[in-house]
Amino acid sequence: MKTKIRNSAAIIAATYAIAATAWIVLSDRLLSFLAGNVVSLAWLQTLKGTGFVVATAVILFFHSKSLMTELVRAQVAREAETLASLREKEALLREIAHRVKNNLQLIASIMSLQGGDSCSPVRDKVAAMALVHELLYSSDSLSRVDPGELADGLAVIMRENHGGVEFQSAGGGFSLDAERAVPVGIFVAEACDNAARHAKTTDGSPLCVRLSMHAEDGRIQVTVSDNGHGLAGQASAGSATGVGMALMDAIADQLGGRVDRTDSGGAVVSLSFPLSPSV
Repeated sequence: MKTKIRNSAAIIAATYAIAATAWIVLSDRLLSFLAGNVVSLAWLQTLKGTGFVVATAVILFFHSKSLMTELVRAQVAREAETLASLREKEALLREIAHRVKNNLQLIASIMSLQGGDSCSPVRDKVAAMALVHELLYSSDSLSRVDPGELADGLAVIMRENHGGVEFQSAGGGFSLDAERAVPVGIFVAEACDNAARHAKTTDGSPLCVRLSMHAEDGRIQVTVSDNGHGLAGQASAGSATGVGMALMDAIADQLGGRVDRTDSGGAVVSLSFPLSPSV
C-alpha cells in the first residue's frame, strides 16, 4: 500500500512538472512571437501567469476533492467495520455473562435441593454472583452495575431464601464496576445470611434486615443492619463469627476498605471502600 501511494504521488508530480515546463517554454515563445513591443509582452506575460495560477488552482481543487472524498469513504467504511466488530464482541460478552448467570443459578438450585439449609450461606453467595452477571448483560456498558438494582436484587434473593424475614433495600447515585460488584454482592449475602439465621428480635416481632449502598465523600458505604438483639446476641445464638467475619474482612482488604461492626437498634455491619478503584 505504501509503495502504491508513493508511486502514485511520483506520477502526479512528474506529470505536473512536465506539463508546467512545456507550458512555460511554449507559451514564452508564443508570446514573444505575438507581442509587438515590450509593453504588450509584459501584459501578455501577466495574463499568462494569472491563467496558469487559475488553471492550476482548478486542477488542484478537483483533485483534492476527489482524494478527500475517497479518504472519507474509506474512513466511513473502516468505522462501520469497527462498529460491527464491537457490536459482535458486545453480543458475545452479553451471551457469556448470560450463560455464567444461568450456570450459577443452576448451581444454587442444586445446592438448595441437595444441601437444604446447611448450604444456605454458600447458595446465597452463588446467587449473588449470578445476580451481578445478570445485571451486567442487561446493562448498557457491560462493565458497570447500578447499586440500587444490585441492592434490590439481593433483597429479593434473600427474601426468597429466608422465609419469614423481611429484607429492605436502598441504594443508587453512582455506578459500581464489575470487578468490585461481585465481592460486594458476596459481602452483602454473607452479612444478610448471618443476620437472617442468627438475629432475633427482643420482643418477638418479625425480623427486618436492611441493606443499603450509597456513595459519600469519595467512598462507597455498604451497610447491612437488622432490628435484632445485636452482635452479642448473635454470637450467643451461634453466629458464624469465625469464617463469615474472616470472609468479610478479606473482601474489605481486597477492595482497599474496612469493615465496621456496631450495635445500633440491632446489629450493623458496614463496608466502606474508595469510590474509585485503586490502580
